[in-house]
Amino acid sequence: MGSLVALATAGRYPDRCRSLCLLGSSIPMSVTDELMNSARNNEHAAIDMLTYWGYSTRAQLGGNENPGLWMVGGTLRLWERAGPGVIHNGLEACHTYGAGIDHAQAVRCRTLLILGERDIMTPVRYGRELAAKIEGSQTTIVKGSAHSLMTERPDEVLDALITIV
Repeated sequence: MGSLVALATAGRYPDRCRSLCLLGSSIPMSVTDELMNSARNNEHAAIDMLTYWGYSTRAQLGGNENPGLWMVGGTLRLWERAGPGVIHNGLEACHTYGAGIDHAQAVRCRTLLILGERDIMTPVRYGRELAAKIEGSQTTIVKGSAHSLMTERPDEVLDALITIV
């Protein structure tokens, strides 16, 4: 969702943006009915789906570069702190965001999309389609990562970010 906020800002106020980086982004950012319904009903299943779809198989089995930290468990606890309706409202905003293409075409600053090779929530092919709408944009694919790029592969994400900030 954060990438859509950044995209909308850069598209609406192109004279105010120096650079733009979109992580795990796509247009549209569709949400499955099952996830939307679970989130609407504040069911833990929504948290489970967001967490497990957000990580690659390797990350689900461990593999954190920081010893003693559990990526999946940390994400579950974070989602569980959301108040009633918060997750649904965020997903609804992503699902119904209709100005994405217009905003993408209005972007005038240097733009980088950082996409997870194994992202099933915002697949690379949709990220590339978004990149094609932003004049002069560049794309970096983070190998082995799913949607939770910053958690799974923090060093690779930082290496890409440094090229645009």
